[in-house]
Amino acid sequence: PALGFGYRAELDSFAIDVSFLNFQIRTSNYGSSGASAGSLLKLSGLYFLNPKANLTGYFGGGLSYGHRSFGGWNYRTIGDYSTHWEGSGLQGELTVGYELARATSLRLFVQADAVLPFYEVTSATFSRYGLVTTTDHRYAPSLVVSIGVGR
Repeated sequence: PALGFGYRAELDSFAIDVSFLNFQIRTSNYGSSGASAGSLLKLSGLYFLNPKANLTGYFGGGLSYGHRSFGGWNYRTIGDYSTHWEGSGLQGELTVGYELARATSLRLFVQADAVLPFYEVTSATFSRYGLVTTTDHRYAPSLVVSIGVGR
């Protein structure tokens, strides 16, 4: 589960969506595997497929600045261990969604975002003496499903 805040300014066919502090909170204990992800700030443009209808699909895209962290401490061999995967930076986001009750002042929507980071997450492996022996890099895109209520 995650929580975020935002504002969506709509015209008939187009909308500008600005959201901030959209974060999934890490749900595991210290040292065990788990995940957290989110964006500090996101700016998107959306296009409504049937702008005059009360119910309509939409799609769009935008940019955000985000962070992701997953995995846990991993003991590889006796004395060697690796850290969790972590990274942050600029991300591209592709959006597809469906908005309900457009004729009312209370808007409901459900959407899916493919988050495509322009950075890689890293994990370091340490020897028993505390020296970094290797640093691994991995690309980590994600899919986010959101349900929103707005006015």
